[in-house]
Amino acid sequence: MAALVAACALAGSASSSTGFDGTYRATISGADLRAVGTPVDIAVADAGTWRLVVANGRWTLRQSGGLYGNAVDRGDVTVAGPVAKFTLRSSDGHRHHVFGGALRWRRTGTGLRFAIVGRGREGFPGVLAARPWVSAA
Repeated sequence: MAALVAACALAGSASSSTGFDGTYRATISGADLRAVGTPVDIAVADAGTWRLVVANGRWTLRQSGGLYGNAVDRGDVTVAGPVAKFTLRSSDGHRHHVFGGALRWRRTGTGLRFAIVGRGREGFPGVLAARPWVSAA
């Protein structure tokens, strides 16, 4: 991904269902990313079609159609009610252990919707919050 979230707090590893396990997709524009507060240079790089897979406390976020290539991020997620806390474990094949942010989540008629809690507005939290996610097979 074009940039990592600056936060350095650590989050625990997850090993159970999140309540939103599944596969989802969203096509996200630079304008969508800017609307949630992502800086212009990162919004340009993070625009594209994204696929989110969540299973047993783990997530993978894969970009296609990215201007500078296609990002692949992976990590852990823990859920407490309507808030999901995401930890980045790898980005484009490089190991990480970075708390990425907390997002409120809710199911919609067709998939999921995320909203950022706090300041993390770039990188994968911005991607998750920029558009609704539609269930995909």
